[in-house]
Amino acid sequence: MTKRNLFIIIAILVVLDIAAGFWYLAGHVNSDGKSDLFSREDEATEMADTISIDGMADKFKDLERYAYFVSLQPAVPGHYRTYWSSVKQFKSRIPVSVNGNGSLSALMSELSRKAFGFSDASIENGLSVFLKEPKFNTFENVAYKSIARHPDREAAQYENVQSLCIYPIFSSSCFLVMVVDKTNRSGDEHTHVVHYVNYDRVAHKVLAKDEVFDLSQEMGVLECINKSIDKQGKWKRAAKVPAEFYLRRNGIFFIFPEGELSPAAATGVFVFYKNLESYLTPFFKKMIKNNGEYKEYTPITF
Repeated sequence: MTKRNLFIIIAILVVLDIAAGFWYLAGHVNSDGKSDLFSREDEATEMADTISIDGMADKFKDLERYAYFVSLQPAVPGHYRTYWSSVKQFKSRIPVSVNGNGSLSALMSELSRKAFGFSDASIENGLSVFLKEPKFNTFENVAYKSIARHPDREAAQYENVQSLCIYPIFSSSCFLVMVVDKTNRSGDEHTHVVHYVNYDRVAHKVLAKDEVFDLSQEMGVLECINKSIDKQGKWKRAAKVPAEFYLRRNGIFFIFPEGELSPAAATGVFVFYKNLESYLTPFFKKMIKNNGEYKEYTPITF
C-alpha cells in the first residue's frame, strides 16, 4: 500500500468519526435545543416524579334493592287513606375493580360513610341497615309491617320515600369520581343531598381535600370561586370553600348545599384548573399534568 492510499484511508476514517459524533449529538438534543448529555441525574429525577398510568378499564356491578313498610293502623281512625307508609329504594353501580385492582376497601369505606353515615368496606352492610327499618312522617311510635310491593298511594302527608343512588359520574386515567345521591320526600317536603368521592386510580386511595388544595391558601381558592360566581350574576357570594367538590377534565366543580348560594337547590360552581394553579398541591398538579383518557358516565335515577 502506498503512502498516498494510506493517507486517503486515514482521512476517510476521520471524516466518518466526525460524522458519527454529529449524529450522536443530534440524537441527544431535546426539542428545545438543549443537550441532555450532562443531565442524566435530572432526567432520572423527573421520571421518578412522573405518574405511571396502567390504563386498565374499571369494572362495575349493578345492585338494586327496595323495602316497603305500612303502619298497622291509619293515622286518623276510620280513614283508610291515612296509613303511614315508608319506601326505601336503592340503586347503584358499584366498582368491583379500578385500574385492574380489586382491593377497594378505602373507596368502599368512604362511599359507605357518605351514603349510610358510617365507614364499612362492605356496601352490603350499610345497605342492610338502610333497608332494615322504616321512616315515617311522624315522631310517634308506629306499629308497622313490611310488605312485598310498593304501598298504595296514600295522601302525600302520610308517605315517606327515601331514595339512595351510588354511581360513577366521571373518570380519567388518574381519577374516578363517584356520586352518592340522596333524596327524601316527606309529605310535601323534598330534600336532595349529593356527595362526591374523588378516587386516585393510580395510588388507589381516596383523594382528600388537602391533597388537592394547599389549605394554607384556602382564601385564594375562595376568591377564585367567587370570581366564577360573579360571572354568573345570579347567586350570592360564597363565605367559605365547600366540603364537597368533584374533579373534571379542565377544572373542579365546587358543590354548595341548598340555601347557601341559592334558596332553590344545591349549586355547583365550576373553576378552571388554570385559575386555581397557585392553590393546588404539587402532587395534584402532577396528576392533572399526566391525566388523559376521559370518560363520562350516565347518572342513575329512579
